[in-house]
Amino acid sequence: TGTATGFECFPQTQASETHEQSLRFARLLATQMQQAGATLRGEAGVRYAFYEEDGNGGYTKVIQEESYEFDTDAQTFGVLEKTQCPAVLAEQCFLSNSSDYEAWATPQGCQRAARVYYEAICRYFGTQPIAQA
Repeated sequence: TGTATGFECFPQTQASETHEQSLRFARLLATQMQQAGATLRGEAGVRYAFYEEDGNGGYTKVIQEESYEFDTDAQTFGVLEKTQCPAVLAEQCFLSNSSDYEAWATPQGCQRAARVYYEAICRYFGTQPIAQA
C-alpha cells in the first residue's frame, strides 16, 4: 500500500553461537541508520524473525522486538541460520514507499546507505573509517 516505512535489521537468534556479536552489530547498524535519517521500525530497529509451526505441517513467520524472550531453538532466515560468523539481515527501506525510495533507493540514497554500513562495520571492528572524498 506504500504505507510501510523504515529500517529494520534482524540479528541471529539466541540459538546461534555468534548471537551476541550479531546483536551488537545490529544495534550499531540501526543506530547509524537512524543518525543518517532513517525511521526505525519497531522499538529500536532491531527485531527477531523466526518461524513457528502452524499445526498443519507448515510454518508461520513471526516478527518480534529485540526485547522478546523466545524459544532458542526457533528457526530463522536461512542466511542467518546457516552462516558460521556473526551476521544480520538488514532491510533498509520499502520500495513501495515514495519517501523511503527517495531517501534510500536512489543513487545518492544507496551511496549514503553504503557509507552507513561501512561506518557501522568500522565501529564493530574498532577501526577508523576513511574520510569521505
